[in-house]
Amino acid sequence: MYLYTAFGVCIKSEICVPQFTLTENRQVDVSIKFGNVKSLLPRDIGDDRAVQIGEREICFYWDQIGLFLVRDGHEIIIEAYPGAEEKLLRLPLIGIALAALLQQRGMLVLHASAVSIGAGAVALLGWKGRGKSTTAAMLYRRGHPVISDDIVAMENIESGIPSIVPGFPNFKLMPETAVSVLGDNPDVLSECYTGAEKRFRPVADNFSRENVPLKAVYILEDGADLKAELLKPQEAITTLIANTFLSRYGKQLLQNEQAMTNLRQCSNVVNHTPVYRLERPRSIDLLGDLAELIESQCQTEPLAHLV
Repeated sequence: MYLYTAFGVCIKSEICVPQFTLTENRQVDVSIKFGNVKSLLPRDIGDDRAVQIGEREICFYWDQIGLFLVRDGHEIIIEAYPGAEEKLLRLPLIGIALAALLQQRGMLVLHASAVSIGAGAVALLGWKGRGKSTTAAMLYRRGHPVISDDIVAMENIESGIPSIVPGFPNFKLMPETAVSVLGDNPDVLSECYTGAEKRFRPVADNFSRENVPLKAVYILEDGADLKAELLKPQEAITTLIANTFLSRYGKQLLQNEQAMTNLRQCSNVVNHTPVYRLERPRSIDLLGDLAELIESQCQTEPLAHLV
């Protein structure tokens, strides 16, 4: 049995998750364990990747990996496919399953990366392959603490200033990014799973361990020139909803009361925080310029909602 912290909760886990931070002598908030998930389901979920079982239960399924039942913000039960590699089991566990659990705990959960710049946090959003982790890695190289990668969870959404909760101190990077941005040897970094291109890259040396108030959101998009454009509120809200983690797995996970909560949370973020469309050419040579643009905006513009 392992005891970890991640996203502000203490996790007791039957599976080793080296990306999390080990802890001890903490009251447990979440348990991760192995079990017979099929026996707990009210019906056969077929080949669906994700199914809302009840108001507070979601089941995820991957062929050759297994079933993951997320319940009531407190429990993840894994039924592993026979012979499934533990590294492979960890990918959905620390991805969509964890994101669903955090959502059940009332957080707004985005598919994004986040770093701390000055007094506030910057969230980097965008479709797959748009360079969220790469941009965050460049900002980390320039001395800015990492808050989270891949999953960005926010608290205090409906009662005050939104803040980003520290995730776990690791990037998921392509080998060429690890080399060109951080000067790493990818051969010494852990594969996400056997044969995977992406590597886990520890960042515990400069990792934020406290919540950081949100200062700005950047939506990364391809473009001919480097420029940041402030989005109008309606477009900003729509874009945030599209980048919530569970929206990637189908509209069935964001229905009824959960859809209303998600809309309200995204609206409140936009009410407190500027959301920019950040266009840039896809060139590793321009990453420094991209980082400078984000730094200059964040360092010259105060946290207006804090003053």
